Amino acid sequence: MEQHPFLALASTDLSPALTAARKRALWDELADLLNREGPAVRTADHWRHSWLQLCCRKRAEAARLRADQR
Repeated sequence: MEQHPFLALASTDLSPALTAARKRALWDELADLLNREGPAVRTADHWRHSWLQLCCRKRAEAARLRADQR
């Protein structure tokens, strides 16, 4: 994620430098790295889904905190 921050975004504009196939390959590479760390072993699609769920939960939590501060 640090080397390729655009992977953290749910949608990214594709360009000649970043094709859908390249983005998929980067998620596969990230999944391999995460699976080596363990204990969870998931496919690239499952890791991507987990990341998006985590981001969604954190955004909702931040929104609740902002609402509580008003």
